[in-house]
Amino acid sequence: MIGLRTVPRGERVAVWNKRGEVRYVNGPRRLFLFRERLELLRRYSAASGEYLAVRFRDGRTEHIMGPAEIWEDLVEHSSVEVRKCLAVNAHEAIVVYRREGGEVGRRVVRGPAMFMPTAEEWLHRFSWHGADPKRPDRKVPRALQFEKLWVIPDQMYFDVRDVRTADDALLKIKLMVFFELVDVERMLDRTHDPIADFINAVSADVIDFVGGLTFERFKERTEALNDLGTYAQLAARGERIGYRITKVVYRGYHANDKLQEMHDTAIETRTRLKLEAETERQSQELEDLKL
Repeated sequence: MIGLRTVPRGERVAVWNKRGEVRYVNGPRRLFLFRERLELLRRYSAASGEYLAVRFRDGRTEHIMGPAEIWEDLVEHSSVEVRKCLAVNAHEAIVVYRREGGEVGRRVVRGPAMFMPTAEEWLHRFSWHGADPKRPDRKVPRALQFEKLWVIPDQMYFDVRDVRTADDALLKIKLMVFFELVDVERMLDRTHDPIADFINAVSADVIDFVGGLTFERFKERTEALNDLGTYAQLAARGERIGYRITKVVYRGYHANDKLQEMHDTAIETRTRLKLEAETERQSQELEDLKL
């Protein structure tokens, strides 16, 4: 190729000769090309809160925190990407793994922070039980996928299903569990899914409590389901995996349709008899007054 080419200000080009050698030219320049080929290069820039992930042809990877810029190098670079830093708020924490030689280390980064992983680091991705999108009242495995832990008090709704009383009444117990993560390292070492642990422990506690009571006795003792002492297994499991169970709130129960219908009928009957007794009492008092 023979001719004149202009490289504008703010641009950069690679000029290849017939021997396959390259030279880089920054604008503004006026170039005379003789048996040379010109190729326009791309400039990558990362703003504040971003970083450049530069992969070299020899296998190395380098991360450059923004604000920064870099020109494409056709000889050295395999790829260049602009990525977002991970914003970690004050009530959040992330778990970072780092490869050092033949070993892998782990550290916890607490917010507030703007985190940029190095080329040898990666984040722990959590996969926990969560609400089923189709049936929010149910918990299903791997419904929660995230990288940032909450290190402030949190809560979850959970219904313990198919709980039988001593007289074989089948109930669903509705609860709200309040908890707080106090030891991230212990949680990482002793469980892969704290929500599943909470579900199993609180279900065991509720079954133990309800299983020893008749249906009528259960209705008289429901206030005990608001007492944290009722949930010994839940509290012990929470402490073992780095959580503190602060409170459990009883939100009511639901019986099967037939039992609930019988219960509603009994309530209506008792209410009607009470009203009839009150009416009869007032009638007798009126007769006494007349006499």
